[in-house]
Amino acid sequence: MRLCVGIVLVVPALALAAPAAKKPAKSDPKKAAAEQAARGDAWAVAGRCDEAVKAYRASVALQPKNPVVQVRLAHCLAKTGGAAEAKEMLTALADEAPPTGLLALQELGDLALQSGDFVGAVDAYDKLLAKAPTNVYARMALLDAPKGLSDACYAKAQARRLALAKKMKTHPKA
Repeated sequence: MRLCVGIVLVVPALALAAPAAKKPAKSDPKKAAAEQAARGDAWAVAGRCDEAVKAYRASVALQPKNPVVQVRLAHCLAKTGGAAEAKEMLTALADEAPPTGLLALQELGDLALQSGDFVGAVDAYDKLLAKAPTNVYARMALLDAPKGLSDACYAKAQARRLALAKKMKTHPKA
């Protein structure tokens, strides 16, 4: 009987002596969005754009005004069969200030090039070069896009490609 009374008295005393459990603090949406974006980046680097899309969507849901994450989301969407949605997102982001607008134009050009829309690719890369004249990637891509057009018997595109190549050779910073 004494043993039962001792246990009854000790257990409530231990419960009172224990520190109160901390209430979980509300998560900071910016921090959670950054964590989701980092997860998306890790998945994208690992070649798992399907998982990256989920993480990027979660990040955009938490912080919808983050255009860089939106560009990354569009990139992964394009790789997982969501090219139409990606193009829509990138078109909306193309007018943003650098670096977002530049990234969006580059992705738009790449998306157009991959889908065989050489005219759209030339247009995107031309806009990119108008905003960033020293962008080497856009210059090289502009050489590739008209090549696709010229392969499809577009003489005007071939002339544009040759003129651009000549200009790059004579004026490397032009």
